[in-house]
Amino acid sequence: MPFCVAHCCSNGDVVVLLLHLTTTAACLFLCFFSRVCVSKVVVQAQMRGDATVFTSISVQDIADKMHQCGYQRFGNETVYCGHTGNAMHAKVFLGPTYYQRLKHMVDSKIHARARGPANNLTRQPREGRAQDGGLRMGEMERDCLIAHGAASLLKERLFYASDPYRVHVCDICGLIGVMNIDKDDFRCTGCDNQRDYSQACVVLFGIVASRRGVALLAKTDVLLLAEGGVKSEVAEPLLCRRRRRRRCRLLLTIAVVVDVVVALMLCVFIRPSVRPRQVEIPYACKLLFQELISMCCIPRIFTSASPEAAR
Repeated sequence: MPFCVAHCCSNGDVVVLLLHLTTTAACLFLCFFSRVCVSKVVVQAQMRGDATVFTSISVQDIADKMHQCGYQRFGNETVYCGHTGNAMHAKVFLGPTYYQRLKHMVDSKIHARARGPANNLTRQPREGRAQDGGLRMGEMERDCLIAHGAASLLKERLFYASDPYRVHVCDICGLIGVMNIDKDDFRCTGCDNQRDYSQACVVLFGIVASRRGVALLAKTDVLLLAEGGVKSEVAEPLLCRRRRRRRCRLLLTIAVVVDVVVALMLCVFIRPSVRPRQVEIPYACKLLFQELISMCCIPRIFTSASPEAAR
């Protein structure tokens, strides 16, 4: 505030700082009140004084000293507005005091972010305001979320906003395999499990496709004879056509039954490949698994849908 428009009291002293009553803590208000009143007395008397709580001075003694110096007993004075020059209606408690400016201001401490840089090793958000890091969520904050039952918020803060990582686990051995998402190809180095169609499934698909083509061919007006020739149905008698059609249907049914039995036998004797399970874990957990493997400790992950989990 400029000096020309500053508030002043009746004796011409300029009011440098105006504080609201609620800015002083209740437990410190009595000490603050006595310190300001003693300061007014010692300034007027040009002497040194002690306004700490360790002295035997009381509020009544301070009020009597202020009344002797020409002040109001409780330090209230009339203040004139610097803009209009009119006196304020309310009495203002005035007195000399000191005010310590904080070194750590709010503007230099405020920080927030949604997304930002991450650590190259752990893939977690960086630390610190200077590096545009994330806000740390400690154990006490975690305990508060657990007490409130906010499981989804807890997972979102500690997992999805930190270091989510996706791995593909083999259902046979439980080890983390190699997955090529672009080619949809999975390979487990532990048990040599691959994600592809088994040979029995390929044979069954071929049988269904071939028999469907034979069935469509049998429904046409042209029938294949044993000699390899082709004859028209119009030129043959009606009885011959019905016999040939019945014979083709019987042979087709027998061939389909035989091929299905062969495919089922292949499914029994050939082990089909197992589909890998996609699991979301923290990246720090994946680094822990790598360290355990380097120490000859093999961690395995079995999902509830895997056949090995029931064992």
